[in-house]
Amino acid sequence: MALSVNDFTAGDVITASAMNTNFAAIENYVNSSPGMAALTGATFSGLITANGGITASGTTAVGTTNVSGLMTCNGGLTIQDGDTFTFNGVGLTAIQTGGEALADNDTSIMTAGHIIDEFVQSGTDGGTTIYVASSEPSSGLKTNDIWLDTSS
Repeated sequence: MALSVNDFTAGDVITASAMNTNFAAIENYVNSSPGMAALTGATFSGLITANGGITASGTTAVGTTNVSGLMTCNGGLTIQDGDTFTFNGVGLTAIQTGGEALADNDTSIMTAGHIIDEFVQSGTDGGTTIYVASSEPSSGLKTNDIWLDTSS
């Protein structure tokens, strides 16, 4: 949509009605042009590039969107199953929740519940102990214990 306003030249007498027409045209352009103002009920197909950031209220589903700046989602950001969320150069494809089997990959992250299930509550002795020392603990390591060797 192109912006069309009355054109004034230096020295012209400007009437209030002509200036008001320009204000109305500018207001209509800003309120109805993507990227110019807040949009309500807008649907976009294809790539959206926002260099100043995006603020969204409600549930936000993101397809192909490039944002250089702040993106704030007040109400939630939804990434559909099967999509990849790239963060810090890593393409994340899954979130492991409590009760799921450990996936040994670099594309999943764990919830706190999964971390507790996997590392704290597992093991035949009821849990995992983490040792940080330069030599192996004198009591010896039990199943699922972790020793971080600081000797080297």
